[in-house]
Amino acid sequence: MNDSPQRRFVAAGVSTLSPKFWVLCYEHGGIGYHYHIAFFAIRDGVASVQRAEQWLGNRGRPVTFELVVEALRADDEPRPGEPPLDDHW
Repeated sequence: MNDSPQRRFVAAGVSTLSPKFWVLCYEHGGIGYHYHIAFFAIRDGVASVQRAEQWLGNRGRPVTFELVVEALRADDEPRPGEPPLDDHW
C-alpha cells in the first residue's frame, strides 16, 4: 500500500461579484490521475456547491487558474439557477 498523499491542491480563486463565487481545483493521483473542480457560492457565511466536475487536463502541462475556469466553461451548458462563469476572478 502506498502511504503518500493521493490529492494535492492546485488552484483556487474568488470572483469580485456579490455573492462571492469560488472555484477550487485539486489533483487526484493514482492510476486514474485526474483533477476535481468545485464551483461554489458563499451566501450569508454558508458555502453551497453549484457544480462539481472531474477534469483530465493535459499531463505535463502546468495547470493555471485560467485553465481551470476554461475547463468549467467547456462544460458550460446553461443550468437553472446556476451563477454565470464570468471573467471577474
